Amino acid sequence: MVDGATRTSAGAMLVSDTRNIYPKLALLGVPASPMSGLLDDPKYTSFLARTHPNLDICSDRFVAPTYVASFDISEVLISNFFKTVIAIAGHIAPRIPKPRALFVGTPFERYEQTKLLDQIKDPGEAAHALRHAATQQSLDLVVCTNVSVSHPGIQTWIDAGFLALPSFPDMVVDVKATSFEGHLANLAPRARESIRRNLRLFDRAGFRLQRLDETALSAATLHTAYRQFYDRAIVRWHPYSESYFAEIAGLDERAHVTAAVTSSEEIVGFIINFADNNCWQAGRIGVVPSHFRKSAIYFRLLYHSIEEAILHGAKTLSLEPTGYLTKRRLGAHMNPLVNLVLGVSPLWKMLFKTSGFLARRALAHLEDRQLLEAHY
Repeated sequence: MVDGATRTSAGAMLVSDTRNIYPKLALLGVPASPMSGLLDDPKYTSFLARTHPNLDICSDRFVAPTYVASFDISEVLISNFFKTVIAIAGHIAPRIPKPRALFVGTPFERYEQTKLLDQIKDPGEAAHALRHAATQQSLDLVVCTNVSVSHPGIQTWIDAGFLALPSFPDMVVDVKATSFEGHLANLAPRARESIRRNLRLFDRAGFRLQRLDETALSAATLHTAYRQFYDRAIVRWHPYSESYFAEIAGLDERAHVTAAVTSSEEIVGFIINFADNNCWQAGRIGVVPSHFRKSAIYFRLLYHSIEEAILHGAKTLSLEPTGYLTKRRLGAHMNPLVNLVLGVSPLWKMLFKTSGFLARRALAHLEDRQLLEAHY
């Protein structure tokens, strides 16, 4: 079943969703109380493990979920000097450019994973347990991704042997308005007009937004639309599987899959958002190849994240990294984050001990707003 979403004006959404647990508040345009979070629910972790068996996602290896994966260090670098250094090092030790790591947390949403630090009471004991688990699997590193630089316990993790390295900042909207038009009123005039122009382009093309209750039959289309962005990305994280898209809409009412569709019900784009307590978490977005960069579909779906955050009473909206300039003009601000990295293999222990300062320097662009907006 597909629930309808009717546009009533260039900036207003009236959502008629049979699963909407706040139908009267939605009709009145009054933000509801925040929905409890899905992303801490064990069934979400089980769902990710089932749909991504290659990542070895496990809830029993540690007090928090963990998974195993490789990643390409050179992708995140913008300095040709450091890229060359990594390439040369790769000829000497092939696993330097693409180390295998034990990651703490889940591989996808939520993006900021600072909550994990509050679950772990003793970073020293955690370092010992995680190093042991990683050694058992012959891994190079342990990585706690995307935690806030302002967390009061960061230093205790550093004291336990972790290196704090800059990560891509999250883009966060403080949700203060009670309507999308109210949100637009707080933006710069040029940004406001640009957004309204994109809304008109979307409408004039004859598209509309629909909430999807199930995605089993449309999974291939959604996956293709997602790959349009993934395959063009400068920095690629772990790819989502087609089975993820097949099951996500039916997983839980707190996972919102919204499609941009034609008058004949053809899906041309989508966005997945999550209720995460007081935060609304934006997830994957995609546009099918035939409509890529047409009729402002991407922008309309992005704006819908703000509409949903307002509708469901969220205090903040996480739009995740990249598109930094676009998202700043939409009212988002950067939330600085770091990755806490622990060397496990003898090689990586030595590299961090002798060259940790070079790693921070190589990633310094992740702390520079102008560089981020220019490159990502």
